[in-house]
Amino acid sequence: MKNFKKIVKKRDRVVKEMLFDSMDYTLRPIQENAIEWSISSIESGNKFLALELPTGSGKSIYSMYLCKRYLERINGNAKFDILTNSKILQTQYVNEFDYINNLWGRSNYECDRWSGTCEFGNICNQSNKKQKCEECPYEEAKSKWLDGKISLTNFHLIGLYALFNSEILDVRKSDVLIIDECHNFESIINDFVTFVLGPKTWRGLIVGGRDSKYEFELAKFERIEEIANWIENTLLADLAISEGAHRAVLPSLKDKKWEERLRTIKYISELTSKLKKFLEDFRSNTSEWVADRKIIKGDITWTIQPLWTGDILAKHVWGKYKHIIFMSGTIIDGNTFSFLNGIPENDFSFFSQTSPFDASKRPIYYYPLGKLSYQHKESSWGNFVPVIKQILKKYKGKKGIIHTNSYEFLEYVRRDIKDERLIFVDPDKRDVKLNEHINRIDDCVLVSASMSEGIDLKDDLSRFQIIIKVPYPSLSSKVNQVRLKNKPSWYALKTIQTIIQSYGRSVRNNDDYCDTFILDSCFGDILVGNTKMFPQYFIDALKKINKK
Repeated sequence: MKNFKKIVKKRDRVVKEMLFDSMDYTLRPIQENAIEWSISSIESGNKFLALELPTGSGKSIYSMYLCKRYLERINGNAKFDILTNSKILQTQYVNEFDYINNLWGRSNYECDRWSGTCEFGNICNQSNKKQKCEECPYEEAKSKWLDGKISLTNFHLIGLYALFNSEILDVRKSDVLIIDECHNFESIINDFVTFVLGPKTWRGLIVGGRDSKYEFELAKFERIEEIANWIENTLLADLAISEGAHRAVLPSLKDKKWEERLRTIKYISELTSKLKKFLEDFRSNTSEWVADRKIIKGDITWTIQPLWTGDILAKHVWGKYKHIIFMSGTIIDGNTFSFLNGIPENDFSFFSQTSPFDASKRPIYYYPLGKLSYQHKESSWGNFVPVIKQILKKYKGKKGIIHTNSYEFLEYVRRDIKDERLIFVDPDKRDVKLNEHINRIDDCVLVSASMSEGIDLKDDLSRFQIIIKVPYPSLSSKVNQVRLKNKPSWYALKTIQTIIQSYGRSVRNNDDYCDTFILDSCFGDILVGNTKMFPQYFIDALKKINKK
């Protein structure tokens, strides 16, 4: 046993040396300051650290050197998990640091046995009572991820493990969790456990007509306790019976019908896991849940969602690690951020770094043309059309982006502004349209409701951008109404985060430059009421244009 421990210790030392041999990078002062602050905060006893590092701060470099410094000063045997929110960012890490142990979801690997993805192959193996594939690319990547010194994956996969298969994290035994773009983490975990009950949920799933009375039963519920009891006593039992029935007919099916039935079985299994997790947390009072009743196209539906995610994160995620490092360009407010993420204030440190880019190269022109709130949008929109056309004319020969922040206003632009330069980004065409914008040689302009994050429009890809509407969270949902009432700072935080994320799409390096226009007069309200939430580098770049 002693010899084994010596071998492991020697292996860890060799691995540590090999990991950082290829790192030939001179840290900038802002990066060195952030790393030294982090290590000092950990040495002072803090478990949770949040760093606001704007675009250009080099968050990926910070992550790697933090791991190096942690191994040198805190724990030489530590293991690190790095999380990202997008495939683009995850790919950037993989390309930049070849020693990192990356893990995608099963659907990103190809299964040779079943001529599909490993996700599909896994379902096929289970349904045919076959053993796992001998050479599964997903299982191989997962094994390296589990054993790796520095491992990388995404929010969705870590959420899946933490909530529904926590034994994997117990095997991993990582010491430090580093969350890049952390401002989205709690909302994605919230979405992960949110579910909808309605005809679309079980259409084609429930056998024997067992769902014929569901609509009547959904209509009579008034309290979430009644829904929880119905799920426990009726829906879960019907799903179990239906899954068995679907599995029983598999041997008689072929080709597409067989594949379709496999996907039905997978969906039932995932829905069952989500419902059981809800009952577990609801019965144990882990967090407060909200039931939102709506009638959609004549069908009664209930959306069941946690009011806040902090307690769920504290129970299922934070306890797996000794230290958690949050990174984002838009943490905005440390107190609200710690509340949303279930972090004890006495165990939390917050560091904010200013933008490294010259304010003169990234001006923000606030040109209030009228409010685009629900009450005023129709009367105000006429003021926007000629100004948007004027801006497009001013930047003829330049690429840019128009952030509509809602599909309603994307359609307004499509209807009222006829310009061949415009590339309209529909919900299912995000990557296709982005690639079109990148590859076109003319002065095209993206029009999108969903590109405030996760894209890099560096240099000539965007020399101007227009933020048409202030991106307030929708108050059509009951959960957001309750959040606004109980925690008004949440509403301001989410709005400002999206504004600043949109602003950050187009200036990506020291030599880059871009003009930003904000046209919605509602921006004045959010600015005056929450000035302290806006980073100083944003205020420094802000200029108001008075309407003539």
